[in-house]
Amino acid sequence: MKSYITKILVLSLLIGIVSCSKDALRQEDLLKQKNAQENLNDYFLLSSIIKKTTLFFQDRGWGDTRFPGAVQYTMRNYQGGDNYYSSFKTPGTDLYTAMDILKFIDDAIGLAKERGSDTHVGIFTTFKVALFSFVTDFYGDIYYTEALRGREGILYPTYDRQADIYSGLLSELDNATSLITSGTDAINPTYDLMFGGDKTQWIKFSNSLKLRLLMHESAKLSDAGSRITAVASLPLLSEDADKNAAMMYVGTSSINSWVGGSNNWSNSGDFEKRRPCKTFVDILAGLNDPRMFVWFAPIEQPWTGDKALDGVSFNTTDANGYSYTSTWEFIDRNKAEIEAQVGNILDSNKVYAGLAPN
Repeated sequence: MKSYITKILVLSLLIGIVSCSKDALRQEDLLKQKNAQENLNDYFLLSSIIKKTTLFFQDRGWGDTRFPGAVQYTMRNYQGGDNYYSSFKTPGTDLYTAMDILKFIDDAIGLAKERGSDTHVGIFTTFKVALFSFVTDFYGDIYYTEALRGREGILYPTYDRQADIYSGLLSELDNATSLITSGTDAINPTYDLMFGGDKTQWIKFSNSLKLRLLMHESAKLSDAGSRITAVASLPLLSEDADKNAAMMYVGTSSINSWVGGSNNWSNSGDFEKRRPCKTFVDILAGLNDPRMFVWFAPIEQPWTGDKALDGVSFNTTDANGYSYTSTWEFIDRNKAEIEAQVGNILDSNKVYAGLAPN
């Protein structure tokens, strides 16, 4: 009996040792995986960075139209569940999503520096600026100078003031443009999903991004006018021959198609919930921007305060040849039931209007 118990104890001890040994090996393997850095050329990462960044911005503009980061281009109707004000009750996770991409970009910059690829350092830096500018526009003060330095032991980075962040981003763009311009290494068109290896387009993109940042910060910069004028004289994405800073979808399946397209829907219901946002339409209308007449259809039954126009129809044809018929509807504000709702009549005597953010 004693011998039998002894054997059980020895066996249990051996199992425990083996088990602990396996656990320790497992932990060591996990740590190695976390700290592993692939040995590959940085330009292989270009396509991934372009894809990750463009999809990030797309999702802010289409996937969730509540975020001001989408510049209120679109607004979903009451069935879409959008509400700009109630959305702030739930903490946003955009900062962490952006940081995941920024960590990837930071590694790519390090690899490009090791290879001596100034062109790619400049391109990756441009993406870094684009993402950081979005995050600070949305959140204000964020961590910037001490961000992405976890491997240096900075696990609780200090937050920078937005003004200082913008100053740093503009400086980084100056450096990025200089590196792309002076870099002698070619951009592989296979991995460049945005400009097909055209360095001139990357220089224009970097300059255009700088112009955008200066315009965003113009109210807080004493020399904004002169700086904007200087950048406006540089090569920008402004010619008809220039490509947009965008990733084109192949469009053959749901995986490589726009999320708002028919390949990703069983029906058009989600698309039909969206409307142009009033914020955006009012700005375009105030500028008489010709793009408004192409992007948006006129109201089928616009309201008017002129009784003589009641029931009068008119046709509108846009630059692409699409024709629309609209008919004026007279709104008699003297009626008690109408007078009580005057505060909700936002776009009377307008042919183009947007859905107000709620």
